[in-house]
Amino acid sequence: MPQPKHPDWEQQPVTDLQAVPLHRFRPALLVIWMLGCYEPVLSPLQAQTMSTVQFNAASYSVDAAQGAITVTVTRSTGTGLSAGTTLSYHTIDGTALSGQDYSQTEGVLTWVGGEETDKSFAIRILPSAQAQSDKTFYIQLGIGPIATRGKLQNRGNANAKLRLGGALTVLPPSQTITTDSIQLQFPLPAGVVFTPDQLPAQLGTPDKAAVTIRTSGRGWGLKAEYFDNIDLTNLRLTETNAVIDFTWGTTPKPEIIRPGTFSVRWTGQVLPAFSEEHTFSTVAEDGVRLWVNGRLVINDWTEHDGPVEKRGVISLVAGQKVDLKLEYYNNLGAASVKFFWSSSRQKTRKIVPQDHLFPTSAAYPR
Repeated sequence: MPQPKHPDWEQQPVTDLQAVPLHRFRPALLVIWMLGCYEPVLSPLQAQTMSTVQFNAASYSVDAAQGAITVTVTRSTGTGLSAGTTLSYHTIDGTALSGQDYSQTEGVLTWVGGEETDKSFAIRILPSAQAQSDKTFYIQLGIGPIATRGKLQNRGNANAKLRLGGALTVLPPSQTITTDSIQLQFPLPAGVVFTPDQLPAQLGTPDKAAVTIRTSGRGWGLKAEYFDNIDLTNLRLTETNAVIDFTWGTTPKPEIIRPGTFSVRWTGQVLPAFSEEHTFSTVAEDGVRLWVNGRLVINDWTEHDGPVEKRGVISLVAGQKVDLKLEYYNNLGAASVKFFWSSSRQKTRKIVPQDHLFPTSAAYPR
């Protein structure tokens, strides 16, 4: 058959399609050979056949006390081929730092063919008691390498020659081949049908979102360590307690701590409400020790026949957090401990509230 001519082609005989690199032709003249003829091939997989993935919001906010935030990604299918797709996500530091304010997070979300269900993932927010203002970090979506996966079937009556990712492939009648991680060009030769399993997605807007951690001076409790001995040894559990106001019976955690002999250590910071002397008090059965701003203000490491109140006084400045540590033990019998404060402008003794307690400090890090 005579070779087609065109002034934009290189002046070199074309004897075999496999020997002709695609870059030698203008896009409108790319060809797929079939039955000794040729048909025009359009540009690679058009954007409208892909699905679009994006965050459901450009910004999110979370109170540090919540401990985690859930982020949602949406997918809308394209107008052409319907198939599964996969994307990645990862966090990026801003004024909020991974390992200090939040846990670095990355992963993959996958949709099956035609699925438009929203996908979500969680990011852990770490206690950040040192922060005096809100902090922000970011989440970025990524589509990764282009991958077109699926099955090509020749439903015609003759061999079909087509290029998959630059390689010449012959597809006999009634035969099916599986494509994997290649760039497929459309339209296909007559009789050839493509059934996709996975197609690349395109990123919509927003594909990057900001997450603001709200601190604003609000506390969320103290770090609590529970021990299965009266001498603060054999640690069994670490958690955050909103306040210290407990009447347990013989054990605080019956599933992990034996009745009768246990101890607890609470650490963190306390935020004074007024610039004046504060009176801290404990009502406990059995022993307690309390340090405020590095100073031992209550020292009653003894056993009691019932709840006993102890007090300590220290001058503090409003709005300036100070380190705090409270230790408690019980040796048989009923167990209880309560932690109060008062001052000249807060004459009524009250349980130290959650929003004035923070679970980390310089002296007692998490």
